[in-house]
Amino acid sequence: MIISKLAGSAVHVCKGETFSNLTIFPLAAHEVRAHGYVTLDEAIISREAKVTEVSRGGSVPELALENTGTRSVLVLDGEELVGAKQNRIANLTVLAPPGRLTIIPVSCVEAGRWSYSSDEFGTSGRTLYSRGRASKARSVSESMRFSETRSSDQHEVWNDISAKSQRMNVSSPTGAISDVFDRHQDSLRGYVEGFGTASDQVGAIFAIDDRIEGFDLFDSPQTFAKSFKKLVQSYAIDAIETAGPLFRAPSEDAARRFLDRFEAAQIERYPAVGLGEDVRLTGPGVIGGGLVVDDRIVHLVGFAHQTGSRGGPSDESRISRSRARRYRSFE
Repeated sequence: MIISKLAGSAVHVCKGETFSNLTIFPLAAHEVRAHGYVTLDEAIISREAKVTEVSRGGSVPELALENTGTRSVLVLDGEELVGAKQNRIANLTVLAPPGRLTIIPVSCVEAGRWSYSSDEFGTSGRTLYSRGRASKARSVSESMRFSETRSSDQHEVWNDISAKSQRMNVSSPTGAISDVFDRHQDSLRGYVEGFGTASDQVGAIFAIDDRIEGFDLFDSPQTFAKSFKKLVQSYAIDAIETAGPLFRAPSEDAARRFLDRFEAAQIERYPAVGLGEDVRLTGPGVIGGGLVVDDRIVHLVGFAHQTGSRGGPSDESRISRSRARRYRSFE
């Protein structure tokens, strides 16, 4: 059992809770422990770390994280950084070691700006919307497999954000996904307040309407609790699109079967950008990835495949585009 082995303890799917059309199944585990890090939010607030462009001119797919503290800094897959020349999201989870400069692979989520609003980045308290994270996870896995880089398909990210903005009736002068979240902040607050966390909860499986969409799993309840609001908003901003009175939430057994598909997935390992190893999971109808340190999960994410009918191109079109045109950098 890959997930239980890497988690260091059995992971249990618990009874789900539903608010509007979003259902969350808690993932509980015992005898887990964090790897002695601080979150990116904490590190920036305490000035233990700062994130900047890699140079004054900048490079779209990379940011520089300078960790001057004594603890490693955890950057989450899909976490948004705002400011500098344009807003970005992390392409995968990174554990940046203390006393070092770490170059973080990122994607732009603000296509219409390339000018400084600040010298340093701040955190937005958000991750990218869940279906965008799923698409990015697939393209990053392809990039790692075929070209040994951690790039997303940047044009696909921009196109997906544009389509998302149109569906949610948001006009952004710079094409920023942050404007979509800001426009719907009242609805998002309702979703966040509709759920809570348990003391032994290390993750969650998320479902929108009758479809299980994905999961996030951490190495400690403390890290999960700190990340919970971001994750709820990530799925809720997609749930808002189809919210209505008539739907049937998936069962607890369906959630277990979803997680079992990742237990049977193919696993690939790569040296991480910071500490540990990057792992990528691929199986029938699922894709995922995460960070493992000392053979234990720090953060693992997984998603159901998103097809053209649910807001993204087919696997075949993605792969052919990925092979034909690898995104490197725009300067």
